Amino acid sequence: MGTRNITQVILNGKTLVSQYCQWDGYPDGQGITILEFLTSMNRDKFETNLQACIPLNADATHALWKEAFIAVERPRMKVLHAELTEEEIELKFNEKLKEYEEDGMVNMDVSNEFGKYNPTLIRDMGADVLQFIQDSPVPVHLQLDQEFVKDSLMCEWAYVIDLDNNVLEVYEGFNNKPVPADNRFQLDADEVARETADGSSKYYPVVLMQKFALNDLPDNETFVKLCTPPDEDEEELTSEARFAHVASIIRGMTFVVKEEEQMRDHMLNYLEANKEDLFEAVGIN
Repeated sequence: MGTRNITQVILNGKTLVSQYCQWDGYPDGQGITILEFLTSMNRDKFETNLQACIPLNADATHALWKEAFIAVERPRMKVLHAELTEEEIELKFNEKLKEYEEDGMVNMDVSNEFGKYNPTLIRDMGADVLQFIQDSPVPVHLQLDQEFVKDSLMCEWAYVIDLDNNVLEVYEGFNNKPVPADNRFQLDADEVARETADGSSKYYPVVLMQKFALNDLPDNETFVKLCTPPDEDEEELTSEARFAHVASIIRGMTFVVKEEEQMRDHMLNYLEANKEDLFEAVGIN
């Protein structure tokens, strides 16, 4: 499931890992991966390899993507245009390379080529990066995404392994309230919370939900239970609240022509008039 999340590791006051992941961000997904790593971690080896990791900036990462693009597309051009001369093929390839450098778009073949040689730089790695770092015989390349946690609309879960204080912290997204002063993640003085297009909601940084001592970690079942919001929260989300959430999304859509704006209004009116039946039909009480 696409549940955006991030895994961070802190050592000697520095964030040495800040690994974005696109999938399975819930405690019973990425959370369990982290918990199981920590229960069997070779701490000395992990910390040694952790300090050898190499953070890459945007330019360095772009260069690696370009290498993958060239590795895939140049041979492909030779196959697709076998009737052309070498010079003509190279001209076509350079045109395609220019397009890539302008829009940054790649196909799955290029993406797979990139991931094959740079597994820690793709969105699929997630918390598996912890074991990867511990087991790697060479320094590991990483991207440090430090801003993602400040937008809890996009960052649905965050996990922080603080080796200085020997704790695992679990943070929850979709936070509509300013965070407490002691929350690890804060907006800078010149930053404001993300606001929905219609101005109905604001999203602040992810907020601390649970904290566990590394020398007293729970079992998997207890961990998931402690990190799962209570059922009462689900009951509080009435059909009115659900309608307001869906309506805010629809209102925030960008429409090009007036007819599409009229269609939006029809959608909202229909949803409001039939919300009880619609939510019941899809299994939402």
